Amino acid sequence: LKDGYFPNDATVSTMGLKRSDTLFREIPLKKLELNQSIVLKDVYYDFDKSTLREESNNTLSRLVDILNSNPGIIVELGSHTDSKGDDMYNQKLSQRRAESVVRYLKKSGIDKGRLVAKGYGETQFIAENTNPDGSDNPEGRQLNRRTEIKVIGKTEVEIKKKAVSLDDAQKDAEGE
Repeated sequence: LKDGYFPNDATVSTMGLKRSDTLFREIPLKKLELNQSIVLKDVYYDFDKSTLREESNNTLSRLVDILNSNPGIIVELGSHTDSKGDDMYNQKLSQRRAESVVRYLKKSGIDKGRLVAKGYGETQFIAENTNPDGSDNPEGRQLNRRTEIKVIGKTEVEIKKKAVSLDDAQKDAEGE
């Protein structure tokens, strides 16, 4: 893990190689930027429920590692739904789903003061729920049923740490 970045991974295959060799693969990291949402892939809920499915544990465990490596950030966990169902119902369902992720993180030792649960319901689509001909688009619906993380601020500890660093830099510049 690199401080200030989301981790990333990639698979490399040795299929077809006939001799031992060193393989190199560039794996880009995404910077933790303020107010930039990142979809948490592989966070799943049962249909019409807010309970996290077990398949979500690997992704959420990595999220715990990210938050532990970046103790000075405050994050929003935002959950979204597709457009099936009543708007108000979807809003409440997405809020309960976001709260499920926050509960998982708290149980894993992340300070509640660094976590904000936010349900967006069906208000922020990233894919179409229906095809142009009006038929259902299951792939689009699945993409819309998601949870995202967004850095929304810094903790007092992080702000004080930066202030101390600036003070030290100013002293160095003044020759103290």
